[in-house]
Order: sequence, then C-alpha cells, then structure tokens
Amino acid sequence: MDSRLRAAAGFGLAAFSFIVPSLLGQDAAPLHRESVDPLDAALADGPLRDLVADRFLLTLDRGSADALGGLRTAIRAHDPEAAAREVDRLEQRTAGLDPDFSAALAALGGEVVRSFWLVPVVTVHAPGVSADALASLPGVRSVAAESVRAPGDLGAPTPLPILTSTNGQNHRADIVQLQGVRGQGVTVAIIDSGLDEAMGTAGRPHRTFYPNGQLSNSSGGGIGNSRMLANVAVGAQPADGNGLDHGTRVAGVAIGGKWNANAVTDDGHAPEALVVGYSLTDQAVSGITTLTTMVAAWQQCVADAARFGTSVAVISYDGTNDPYSPEQQAMDAAADVGDLAIAAMAGNSAGVDTFYQAATNLLAVGSVTHDLHSVSTFSATGPIAGPVEPRLYPHLMGNGQAIDMPAADNEGIWSTRDGTSYSAPQVGGAMALFRSVATSANHDETRAAVLATLDDLRAVANGQDARFGHGYLRDDRLVELARGNVGRTWAGTVDIARPAWSARHAVTAGKVYSVALAWSRRDTTAARWSDLDISVLDAGLELVHSEGVDDTHHVVTFKARTSGNVDLVVRASRFESGRATQDFGVAFAENPRPIVRRYGQGCPGPATIGQVQSTEPLGFSRFGATDSNRLIGGVSHRAQQWTHHNTLLAAAPIRAIAFRHDDITAPNTQRSWVELELSVGFTELANSSAMSTTFAQNGQTRRQTVLNRKRIALPLFAAPNQDRDAFDVLIPFDQSFSRLYDVLGGGAGNAQDLVLDVRQFASSAGAVGLIYPIDAEIDVNLGRTLWAPSPNATTGTITPGLVVPYALVGSLAGGVAPSFELPVPAAINTAYRLRLDGAPATATGSLAVGVSDTGYAGIRLPVDLGIAGAPGCYGLASLDVLVPMISFRNQLIADIAVPGNTALLGASIYHQAWVFDPSVNVGGLLTSDAIEQVVGFR
Repeated sequence: MDSRLRAAAGFGLAAFSFIVPSLLGQDAAPLHRESVDPLDAALADGPLRDLVADRFLLTLDRGSADALGGLRTAIRAHDPEAAAREVDRLEQRTAGLDPDFSAALAALGGEVVRSFWLVPVVTVHAPGVSADALASLPGVRSVAAESVRAPGDLGAPTPLPILTSTNGQNHRADIVQLQGVRGQGVTVAIIDSGLDEAMGTAGRPHRTFYPNGQLSNSSGGGIGNSRMLANVAVGAQPADGNGLDHGTRVAGVAIGGKWNANAVTDDGHAPEALVVGYSLTDQAVSGITTLTTMVAAWQQCVADAARFGTSVAVISYDGTNDPYSPEQQAMDAAADVGDLAIAAMAGNSAGVDTFYQAATNLLAVGSVTHDLHSVSTFSATGPIAGPVEPRLYPHLMGNGQAIDMPAADNEGIWSTRDGTSYSAPQVGGAMALFRSVATSANHDETRAAVLATLDDLRAVANGQDARFGHGYLRDDRLVELARGNVGRTWAGTVDIARPAWSARHAVTAGKVYSVALAWSRRDTTAARWSDLDISVLDAGLELVHSEGVDDTHHVVTFKARTSGNVDLVVRASRFESGRATQDFGVAFAENPRPIVRRYGQGCPGPATIGQVQSTEPLGFSRFGATDSNRLIGGVSHRAQQWTHHNTLLAAAPIRAIAFRHDDITAPNTQRSWVELELSVGFTELANSSAMSTTFAQNGQTRRQTVLNRKRIALPLFAAPNQDRDAFDVLIPFDQSFSRLYDVLGGGAGNAQDLVLDVRQFASSAGAVGLIYPIDAEIDVNLGRTLWAPSPNATTGTITPGLVVPYALVGSLAGGVAPSFELPVPAAINTAYRLRLDGAPATATGSLAVGVSDTGYAGIRLPVDLGIAGAPGCYGLASLDVLVPMISFRNQLIADIAVPGNTALLGASIYHQAWVFDPSVNVGGLLTSDAIEQVVGFR
C-alpha cells in the first residue's frame, strides 16, 4: 500500500494533499491511499486542522551540541537521578530563546508554540507568513512546513502467523528463545499509535504485554503487573489508542507474548522484554500525527531512557527522506544521546522515496516474503538521496508480509497485515535480544552487529541486489555474536591526532567473515557528518576495504586466506563539522550459513570440451620432448605462469582449464590425483620479464579463485599423446571467469596479460612427488614461470623460458547433471522431502546424509571420484547414513525425519545423491550437487 502523504508545493493547509490509511477491518483487501478522499477525510476533525495550519518547524543556530553531553553521560551510566537533573537544566535552557529571534518573530505576528532541547527546533504559529520570511529571522538555519505522517499499513487477505516469521525458515528467534534468551532486562520503546493499555472492559493491558503472554505471571513490574512500564500520550489523542491496532501490532512483533491458545498466535522476538509506548496519534481512527508530535515523542523517550532503562526503539510511521527534517534530526539525536538502537520502517511505496526515513543513525527495514525471502511488491526501494551521493536503501530486510498480530481490545482474535511497519519491529525485537546478552554494547555496536550477521540474499535477488540492502535478519547469529561464539564487537574512537584505530581477530582459512562499521552523526544540523572506512589486513596485505558512500555504516566481507589473525583498521577521512573526534562500533562475525544452502555441482557423465582456446605463447612451436611438474605434479608447490593477452578469449565465460599429455614421456599406469586450488588475475606489468619473485605482486587485478581447494583425479593414458590439440586433462572450474581479455584493462590503451596461480597441496604420490607427464615448452625469450615448494609461499624462483601450454574451455558438453530442488528447511520433530531432477530415467539412487562437508573417514572433501571411474564427479558430503531414494513422477525422492531433540538446533545436515547407472561411465556412477540444511524450529 502507498503510505506516502503527498506534500504539494508551497506551505500552509491549502498546500497539503495526503490520504488517510484504513486501519480497520481484519480481513480487508489491500487499500491504496490514492483511492481514498485525500484532504477532507484526513482533516475532517478540527484539532488536526488547527495543528497543521500556518505552522512551521524552524531549525535554529543554538550553539554547541555538547549541551547534551551531560544527559548522554547520565543515560550511559544508568543514573536516572542525574538524567532527570540534566533534563530540567535543558528545559530551562530551551525556554530562554534568543531575544532578537523572539522580537523578530513577534513583529511578523508569529509565536512559538513548542520549543525542543533534544534538537535545536521550535514550532511556530505564523498566520499569513511565508517560509522565506521565517528563514530570514535571526539564527534560523532552515524552515519546514508542519506536515503529517501516518502509520505504514496494509490489509493482508492471506494470513500467516507471527510464528512463521520467527521459525527456523525465517528469523529463527524461536531457537534462541528455547535457549532462554527472551529479552530479559531490556526495555523497548514503541513510538507509534499507542498501546492497548485498557483491553476491552478488562481494565488491564492486553495479554500480549504480560510476561510470555501469561496473565497469571505478575512479575512484569508495569501497568497492571504487565511488562508495559508506561504508555505516554504525546499526541492530541489518548495513548490507549481508542481501538487503533497499529502500535499494539508493532509491539506484538517486537516484544509480544502469545495472547491466546490459537495455533496462529505466538510470541514475538523478545517476549520477556519490557515496553514503553509513546503515542503519536493526533487524529483518532487514522493515527495520523504531525512532525511536531514526532519530535516531542523522541524527546520524551530520551528524557525517560535512564528511568525505564530503554535501549531499543521502533518507529513504524512514515518519515522524510531529508536527514535535516526536524523529526529525522530528533531520531538521530535520540540514538546518539539516548544510546537507543532504533529500527524504522523503510516505507510502503517502492521507488517513491519522499516519505522514506532518512535513517542516518538507525536502520531502515524493508519487507520480504516468508520462507522465500523475495522482496515484497510494496516494500520501499532505494537508493535514497544523501547530502553528497545516493545511499543504499533500505539497510536490511525482515518479514513484513501477511503477518498475524494481536488486535487491540480483543484477545480472542488476531489482525493480519502487510507493511514495512511490521518488518521494522522484527529488527527491533532482535536488537532487544542482542542487548539482553551483550549488556555493555552501545547502539553503534548493536547496529553493526545486526549488519554483520545478516543472510546474504543475493542468491534470490535476480539481478536486483540493491533492493535487499545488506541482507536478511538472523536472530540466532546475532545472539551467537552477542555471546562471543562467532565473533565480537568493539566500541572505538578516532580523533584528528589519531585518525586510525585497529584491532585483531582470529580467522580460519577458507571461512567467510563479515565486518560492519557503524557510527553516528552528533550535530544533527552539521552540513556533513564524519566519514570513516574499514580495512581488513592479513600480514599487511589488504584483503578488503570499504568503499566510501555517504552513509554512517559500512559492511565488508572477505574469505580468510590462511588460519591466524587478521587486523581490522578503521580510518577517518573526514570529521563532522566542528568536531575533532568520532565514536564508532565495529562487529566482526563469521558469515552466517544460509538456512538452506546449495553447493557443489552435479556431474553429467563424461564431459567433453566444447569451445577451446589454446594459450601457447606467440612464437612457440615445439610439441613434446619436454614435460614439467611446475604446474601439476611433483611435490606440494605454488606456481604462477604468465599468459600473453593475444592468446586469451575476449570477454568469454571460461568454465574449465585443460592440459595436454606429453608425446614422449612414458604413459602413466596408476590412478593419480592432485589436490589443487586455482586462481587467475590480470597483471599491469609491461611484460613477462617484469615478473616479480613475490607472488602477491603478479596478477592482482580482478583476481578470482576459479577452483576452490579440492582433489582432482587425473586421467590414465595408455599411450603417448600424438595430437597437438588433445587437451585431455580437463579441470572444470567452480566459478567461471567471465572477463579474460579487456583490451583497455591495463590503462593507457594497454591490454592486460593473465597470470595463472596454482597451489598444489598434496598428491597421490605423497612426499615422493608425483610424476605425471604434462607437456611443456621452452623458449628463453618468452617463457617464464614463478615456482616455490610450498602452496602457501609468498616468494619463489623464476624459471626463464619454461611454459606449460594449456587450453581455456568456454563450454563443456555432456548430459544433464542431477540436481536437487531446494527443500523446505529442516526443523526438529518434522520431516522434509528432497527431490532430485536430472537423473537418467533408468537410474536408481541413494541419498548420503552426513554431518560434514569437509571430511569423511580421513578423506578430505570434496573428493574427485574420477579415481572410481566417474570423472568430473565429486563426493561433497560425508556418508554417515545412506537412505534409499525412490522413483516418483520422473524424480528420485527421499523423505528425511528430524528427531525432536533441541540439541540439534543450529546443527548442519549435508545431503548428496549418488545415482547408479552402468551406462554413464566406467564406474556407473553420477553424483548430484549438495544441500546443507541448518536445523531450526517450526
């Protein structure tokens, strides 16, 4: 539903054009605000008309923003008495407006109706006065016409319970709740339409606000012994909501308890967290509010933060895409001064960003569907404008479609809705879980932790990665980070004298990690905020560096090259105007594995080479009589070989590499294998004579690992090779290399040459060294190979004149590889079905169910099954259990039952199909791709 409230050109009541959302009717079809009478319906009641007409919010030049420093310190010290004294001081300070400003405003016939201390903003009533006239008053920095905002909400005809959002296929809050993490000790502020404080005629709060939804549990400590500590009417309407569901629904997702016995109802993310409601409602029924009320709500939330222990806040109302809009200033100041981790709805009108949240010191949350996690059609999309350049928007995704939630004044039913209104509290509830465990983490660390533990959604992005922000919320990984099990967080500071900060963390070779850096603007009126960047270095080699965008957070991902420590380095390239320091938070986390992950490739039987390009160097004509172990064979080693750009395919996807057997050396009669890793990269050096003895200085541009470390079975040759074009030692890549030749890639019109980097970790000959006769050529003028006797070497010796010719393979011909359909994710005490497509019609099969994808019975996985007569096939999962697969509707299927043992939560199960058909190869075996299932709770 379009949740925009359109502001027309000009100022004053006659310039507003906005639509009232329908918040009534549990089963109503989605309504678009364009279809509702815009102006008359929204401004039908006099009080709201009076709150908007001839009113403006002025941002003033009030001097140092450090006036809030004392309150910031008191809140972080959890000292409510000191905080109250600071609030009193700030109230008195704000009351004394600049006399010149006051006199000039009065001369125009205007008056101040509200003055704020959280941000340097006043609301004035100035009948008949233009914005330009107000902007010329002494000390006025900017002028915003008073306008209105509404809760972002749609009807949803197809209900799906909140329990779907939190189960093992989605945010996985149920897992951490079973482990006892339920938000204890954290207070969440719901800045919305009010909470159901007086449920029906019961005279008490709605049951969802009691500890775990249990009325008999009187330990809440709040209103009526519930967890609702307060419900504050900031707007013109009562805080109870008068039947408005929106705030109660939002709270239900974030912190609600199961409110009736129906299977549809369920706990929210943090059902033992405390809650405070701040009602924005200025107009009954619609829930519409004004910018002034929004600023006032954030100010009151900060004033109460130390008293209530508030550390998380959720806002599910429309905002403004301008970071200098008064309510955006107030949100950012609340995060900074009140140490609040804030989640905001991103918006419900894709591509129309006028009323999106600018979201500088907080997280804007978009909506995806359940289970599949594809972007909801209504969800906001960016980029969003920044002061200098566009910023990624939204920041992350949560479930916001077809959510069942508690309904105000009736505990026996539920209310089903769509909207980013309901994806924001998914994140707010998760942040409450994080801060309940990481009790010393501040709001910047919390924001960084959320971003570092997201699921990467690019696999389902269909080329539209930016719509997903940085990824999808994962409660379980966020809590594991809070526990220190998958990484850690830091709070740091840089200043002009010391603009760099560093920390060190251990990594494991081959694993993928994410690092998130988050900081906040402090002076909400400053023209620019600080600009920080983060790098990850391994022994001084930079693995990844954040790219500068006009945002207050960065997220980078890298794969560890070796086991050991990496250094995280934060540098400041710019400080906020008038400031010499910048605080920040850093989160480092091992990448969360997807709940369901497909990996590896199925084999289609004997592959044959399609498109081929030989890379013999120009001027070479020799064939045979020379062989080499410099690339394949011999002892464990690392080698780099230079390839001239004239021998490369132009911009073609390269899917494999192939070598040729020698014509004289005695043929091999034993099954041989080598354990390899291959990478390729361009070099900008002028020619092969400039090749460095340091591996890292050759071929670093657009470097890509095309073959991950694995065992490769080498083919037998019964006789010497007599065909110059027979490149029969075929090694398929894991990832194709798609830009092999870029004539302008070297700059200044110079084409780039390719460097092939080979790491051989082991072979079937062990320490003796494998003798496998791969053809080589010698030319003292053109050939050049860098070699070292260790796969992890950093330097080596150059052998002039030696080159191993190889072919680049653009396509592989063969049958259809058997492949799994993605299953419903595994959950304890349930069953799921695996379906295999692409197997031969007459084939039978078994399903390998294993506990590892790295090793089995002393064998490193993946293992090349060419040694068993199945070339191109790989064992990808351990064979702990073999389950027969049955033929069903042209598929092979297997049903897997997961025991009801909670100890399995978070464990990985690996599957691969072994398909048996004597016609496909000597071994009569094909293998499928593989599936990893992370066990959840449904």
